[in-house]
Amino acid sequence: MDAIQVALLTLAALFVGMLVPVMFQLWAALREVRTELHEVRGRIEPLIASAERTTQLTNAITTAAIAGVRAFRAAERERPPASPQPEGPQ
Repeated sequence: MDAIQVALLTLAALFVGMLVPVMFQLWAALREVRTELHEVRGRIEPLIASAERTTQLTNAITTAAIAGVRAFRAAERERPPASPQPEGPQ
């Protein structure tokens, strides 16, 4: 084995020696993130369902209000104009 092969083997061992702890730290961090996301998801799901129900209720109220205004305007257009009232006491 010549000096270049020894140097390359030493560099490879050094690289692997540094890479293994970094990979383990990355794996541990990603595992922790996955656990936290699972817990947060359990808390967010009910909030999303509640927001969807609120949105549906708001849409229903808005639709009813718009229909009421349209019906009122249609009734106003169909009503004959009021005759002018004389001013002052009679």
